[in-house]
Amino acid sequence: VDWETGQRKEIKDLLAYIRLALNPNDEESLKRIINYPTRGIGKTSLDKLTVTANEQGLPLWEVVNNVNAYNLEARVVKAVDKFATMIKTFQIEIGEKNAYDAAMYVAKNSRLLATIDEDKTTEGITRKENIQELLNALKEFTEDEDREDHSLAAFMQEISLMTDADNKDTSEDRVTLMTVHGAKGLEFPYVYIVGLEENLFPSQMALQARDDLEEERRLFYVALTRAQQKLFLSYADTRYRWGSLIYCEPSRFIDEIDPQYLDYQVKNLEQQQVEQKEHQAVQPKFYQQKNKKKPSNEPSKDFEPQDTSSLADGMKIEHNRFGFGEVMNIEGNNDNRKAVINFRDYGEKKILLKYAKLKILN
Repeated sequence: VDWETGQRKEIKDLLAYIRLALNPNDEESLKRIINYPTRGIGKTSLDKLTVTANEQGLPLWEVVNNVNAYNLEARVVKAVDKFATMIKTFQIEIGEKNAYDAAMYVAKNSRLLATIDEDKTTEGITRKENIQELLNALKEFTEDEDREDHSLAAFMQEISLMTDADNKDTSEDRVTLMTVHGAKGLEFPYVYIVGLEENLFPSQMALQARDDLEEERRLFYVALTRAQQKLFLSYADTRYRWGSLIYCEPSRFIDEIDPQYLDYQVKNLEQQQVEQKEHQAVQPKFYQQKNKKKPSNEPSKDFEPQDTSSLADGMKIEHNRFGFGEVMNIEGNNDNRKAVINFRDYGEKKILLKYAKLKILN
């Protein structure tokens, strides 16, 4: 996962907040974000806290969490105590909310989002977009009903496993993921350029200034010329931004290419742009989930999700995505209550009832 291995400070900062809330003894994460955004706990104050922890033989978090018990100046005590209270609030929210809602709560209440939003430079816009992509991934993770656990802890475990896999030394063929800037001077037999949408490539900021737009047009040319044999261009019909699904318009850069050099695998841009302006939902052309049959079921006209607290073995149900099925088994309690359901068209699936949209038929 590039969020972990790249030099994306804003991603590492948000993940550090999450890690600290999940594991207060993560000293590396604690030191990273105790004064970011700035909250009056500078290096000198942190050094005093660290020395105190070492002298007492305690984890740094224990000193932070009980800062009133140590002989530190009042200003520092107040700032550290406020920080510790914030982290403990994050722990509660993470325990009660799904991964996306919990991460959004942390991003907002840590003031990370506000701090990034204050930076109107190109670099600041990029940082905001990076945070947005992480939140988009969290949203997709949360809405995946095939997963048993939608918690933030489960998400962190998954990206940790993916990062470990990425770091393994292997001679097998692999996809190289990089930015256009990072690709300068390199060539590959096959190149895929993704995210070719207005307000993304070109970016929203570039559309506001002619010089910036020309610079992104030059970048697009750089990307095109990295391909030795075949070049694939793709864009999303819809995309999550800050948790909301929006309709996307194909990049003007595609339209500027001579049609004789393009082999369209989808409907032409003009037709698609008209459809998007009419806000018609369309099926993605380029995205395919990993070895998983996507539900195409349309719920009944009178479908209305019901409370699942009375759900029991043997009941017939209708699911908003998987259609009709029979409950085979119920397990777990409260927020962890799950149902094993045998669906007519999709076979047996285990669903977390807290997020499931079901109608009980009998």
